[in-house]
Amino acid sequence: SGLIEVLNLHNNNMDGTIPTELGHLVSLKKIDLGINYIGGTLPTELAQLTNLQHLALYQNQFVGMVPEEYSVLTDLTTLLVDNNDLIGAIPQGVCDLMPSRNEQYQHYNNFDKTEDDPKILDHLWADCFDTQDNGETKITCNCECRCCTKTYPCKHHP
Repeated sequence: SGLIEVLNLHNNNMDGTIPTELGHLVSLKKIDLGINYIGGTLPTELAQLTNLQHLALYQNQFVGMVPEEYSVLTDLTTLLVDNNDLIGAIPQGVCDLMPSRNEQYQHYNNFDKTEDDPKILDHLWADCFDTQDNGETKITCNCECRCCTKTYPCKHHP
């Protein structure tokens, strides 16, 4: 049908910002922009990608907050936003996408879906231990996040 379902520009030395027009590619299921030099704020237009299952934006230069609008991405199973300069709280609506059950692996949390749990966000990774210059936490996570830092980075699977 010619519709784009996967956009993988992982580790391409890209810079600039995410174009808001990316939100028009409504058939996208996977976006991997990890390990680049992309900056700016996370575009709210990505919330138009209602088929999106995997959003990897880690190890870039994003600033600002994770948009509350991402709470409508009910097919999302993976959200990777660690190793950026994001601040604020993970929106409660994004937290609500996560399963109520999880298993712990060492110092991190990993999310597993169960057959009787309708919530599907399996992986939410953020810099919830990193601090700003004033000592405040950059990201607060009121739900089960896998916390990453530059000292203890998350190990992502390709």
